[in-house]
Amino acid sequence: RNADTNTIAMLAFADDADEDAFPLNTPVLVTSINRALPKAGTSGNLRKNLEIISQITSPTLVVIRIENPFSDGEFDQSQVIGATEENGQRTGLQALLTVKSVLGITPKIICVSDAETIDVA
Repeated sequence: RNADTNTIAMLAFADDADEDAFPLNTPVLVTSINRALPKAGTSGNLRKNLEIISQITSPTLVVIRIENPFSDGEFDQSQVIGATEENGQRTGLQALLTVKSVLGITPKIICVSDAETIDVA
């Protein structure tokens, strides 16, 4: 069996992203980075990461927008690692567990740029 390495999951943050296009903690399938860029906002790392990926490849991309883990001036890894809330909503990396059931695909590469720590890994 060959792994489909053209499917990437990316956690990113952008306080000013279009909430309809990139709802918090919800897997979103991006089939055209060029169409997604105007909705990605300019704060955080979502737009920057989309631009970098588009310069390298044209993958099937799953974006999970998370709360800004640097919003209070210090890194809050719990925003990245995530949890399962009382209502069943998964946040952060935990939301990756819903990608297959929500979108029907399984990403083989996970990108969490600007938030790499031992605990996140």
